[in-house]
Amino acid sequence: MTPKEAGALVAALPAAREQWLTETVEGLQAQAVWLAGSMGRGQADEWSDVDLIVVGGSPDLSNALVATDNPGMARPAAATSEPCMTSVR
Repeated sequence: MTPKEAGALVAALPAAREQWLTETVEGLQAQAVWLAGSMGRGQADEWSDVDLIVVGGSPDLSNALVATDNPGMARPAAATSEPCMTSVR
């Protein structure tokens, strides 16, 4: 792979990630979906991963690399006044 080809692949990552996010959120059948991490804070770059918090429903996360069930997840104390999540639904 040439440097030009590698650069084109990296440049295509954000658009592919947005398309995946849109398609995934639509199919989750959840009560709420939150986008967390750097994307939720609006600080994502082309290498950022996607962190979703899915509430209720019967989500199909069969294509997820990591999925956890946290029924008793406590809300973290606010370390800053900046939002850490953005509602996607």
